[in-house]
Amino acid sequence: MQRMEIPAMRGGDLTRLVGFPPFAERFAEDKPATVIVTDEQGYRNEPPTDGVIYPVVVAGDSFFHVQYGADGSFPKQLAAALDVPVYNHAYPGRGMFWGMIRFLSDPRFADRRPKVVVWGCLERDISGQAFAGFVHQVWQLEQPEKAAQERLARGQVGVAWSRLAPSALRASLPDSSWLGAQTTRLWNRVRFAVFGQVTEDVVVSLPDAAGRQDLFYRIALEAMAWPREVREPEKVGWGAAYIRRYVQSLGMELVVVLIPDKESVYRELIPSGPGRDPERWPPSTLVDVEQALRDEGVPVVNLLPAFRDLAGRGASLYWRDDTHWRPEAMAVAAELTAPVVRASMATR
Repeated sequence: MQRMEIPAMRGGDLTRLVGFPPFAERFAEDKPATVIVTDEQGYRNEPPTDGVIYPVVVAGDSFFHVQYGADGSFPKQLAAALDVPVYNHAYPGRGMFWGMIRFLSDPRFADRRPKVVVWGCLERDISGQAFAGFVHQVWQLEQPEKAAQERLARGQVGVAWSRLAPSALRASLPDSSWLGAQTTRLWNRVRFAVFGQVTEDVVVSLPDAAGRQDLFYRIALEAMAWPREVREPEKVGWGAAYIRRYVQSLGMELVVVLIPDKESVYRELIPSGPGRDPERWPPSTLVDVEQALRDEGVPVVNLLPAFRDLAGRGASLYWRDDTHWRPEAMAVAAELTAPVVRASMATR
């Protein structure tokens, strides 16, 4: 139940990661002032929401959570495209599985299920192993007594206090102290001044046709190089089908939205470098994953083809200084998702 006024700002998550203003300013873009309103549970919805029936709920990570300006969020764009209320149950910073399990575990919707759950799956987080692990989490919701017995048999009940000791935490957690952050920023400045390089987590793209350059995220680039054997699209399809059956057992339908990383949309602009040979990388996994989901009968929207087409015509769909998409990309995503959601609503 908060109202937060976020002023207009310049820069994004990638320029903040660099932490060196002279370099970051080459890529920094202006973000509009944004008023964020949160509901009774802290999600980005206009209160009151308790007792309100929402035909559609979106679950996912920061791509569904983020907002720029008054209407610059995917849930708001989807609500406008469908002309029905959409509840934003996205949760930032913990990945696509965390946002979904939080919704499935949320008791508030037990007596007012939506007709459709729209689940955003980000390209770099998709793998068969990850989906298999999430299936186990859903199984624990589905079979709570058996899950409790399994945890007991494995000795997973209790707190490992020794792992919470200060010495253990210092060894296992990143140095997030003020001194650690300042040391990192200082090293970034030295690295740029002496070697002309920024942090390895950020990669400068090749110029596009208009001479524009973007910042890419190393984690997403590394995920693009994963072969099919690592991605295991068939296992992803199996996992999504299992999750859909559970969602259906609760009286809802599942629609999966495959969200491409910026690096995949602007693939031709990825520079080669040490340990990085884009020409030898496999095609985007979203192609195989889409087919695997369709083979399993899971309603799916793959945004990659439309985004690639628009990018090829010079469209700017992601912020230059950030990993996230612009409101223009959200509008395209909502336009492509709305017909699939509308058709799924008709079956409930």
